[in-house]
Amino acid sequence: MSENLILFFGRLHPLLVHLPIGILILAVCLHFLGCRPAFNTIGPVLPSLWFAGSVSAVLACLAGFLLQLSGDYEADAVTTHQYLGIALAVFSVLLFLLPRYLAIKPLQTPAVLILLFLLTATGHYGGSLTHGED
Repeated sequence: MSENLILFFGRLHPLLVHLPIGILILAVCLHFLGCRPAFNTIGPVLPSLWFAGSVSAVLACLAGFLLQLSGDYEADAVTTHQYLGIALAVFSVLLFLLPRYLAIKPLQTPAVLILLFLLTATGHYGGSLTHGED
């Protein structure tokens, strides 16, 4: 793949990164809303949101990796953001796949809280890379 094409797809990272943020925050909110008996009909929507969130998180990771190859960012800050982003993508995939194969109902809420923490931390470090620490 040519260097220009790699840079092109890498520069899509700031655009792509907003998809998993929005989708996963919606999934987290609907998860907690669905825990209330009055909103238990929300449950069937969640697998679609976890799927869309995990796919978009993986795509954002790939674009971020390509952007990192440009060398335009401080290595330490990129590394922290990169590993948090990978952890977020992996965790979102697990939240989509595990309920299909294992009965993890008691673990779902703690898992969703961990995902929310990863989402917040990843976004914070990404924002620091883009806008500076101030």
